[in-house]
Amino acid sequence: MIDYIQCHSNFNFRIVNKEVQKAGGRRQEAGGKRQEAEGRRQKAGGRRQKAGGRRQKAEGRRQKAEGRRQKAEGRIQEYS
Repeated sequence: MIDYIQCHSNFNFRIVNKEVQKAGGRRQEAGGKRQEAEGRRQKAGGRRQKAGGRRQKAEGRRQKAEGRRQKAEGRIQEYS
């Protein structure tokens, strides 16, 4: 008895029973879950990059402030 006709990605058709059809569905579901996980990984990578950029920006601000402090100290020593 024919349960299902399956179509492969290259358009090969084959006759399968219920168990094979179910297994195909599970494989497809697993593939979708893998794609979702990859999307989450990419999103996390983007967040890490963004955070790295913020850290660099903050470091630049700290260096700028340190430069201003040193400049001010130099002026104070000049006048004393």
